[in-house]
Order: sequence, then structure tokens, then C-alpha cells
Amino acid sequence: MATSTAWSKPGVVFTWKSEFSGPPFFQIDTPPKWNTQIANRGHAVIAGLPVTAVLEWDADLRPALIQTVDLYGHFDSRIHGWRAWSYNAVRRVDCTDPDRPRLLRETAPSQ
Repeated sequence: MATSTAWSKPGVVFTWKSEFSGPPFFQIDTPPKWNTQIANRGHAVIAGLPVTAVLEWDADLRPALIQTVDLYGHFDSRIHGWRAWSYNAVRRVDCTDPDRPRLLRETAPSQ
């Protein structure tokens, strides 16, 4: 996995094709202040998914709306075998239980 500062738009690139013997390629492009505003506050991963950007904060300064990534894959039985990709997604964060925040699927993925 590689991380880099996104000067244009935060996001994730993930690709894996089983016919290549190498590991998956996973790159996270983050906003310039990602380390201090997100990672150092303990919000780099929420509900098991990486946070590429916080789009809204709640009154307690917790992430309320985040950009993250959804992974998907399938098995191609003809020639390729397992393949996987990702797309950027925006999710609302439910902090009803602050120790176990949940991500809600109420917003459409962004491309």
C-alpha cells in the first residue's frame, strides 16, 4: 500500500488480478492535511474502511460524512481467475456508539 498527498482530489486506486503473481496495488491519495486532521485524531480507519477525506464534522469534532472506498471483485472462470477493483464512496458516519462508529450506505458512490 502506498499513500500520497492528492493535490487535486482525494481517492483510492486498488486493483488485483490473480493471473499476475504480485500483490494487489493499493494507493490512497489524501488531502494535504490528512496526517494532522484525520490520522493523528484516530480517524484513518472507520468501521474497517480507510478514510480518504472527511467531508463534514459533527459538533463533537468527529467525522460525520467521509470519503472512503468500496472494494468489489468477481471470478472470471474463462481466463483470468479472481479480479478485484475499488471505487470511491461517500458514507455518513453513525456515532450513536462512539466506541464503534458505523458507516451508512445512504449516499451514492462518487467516481
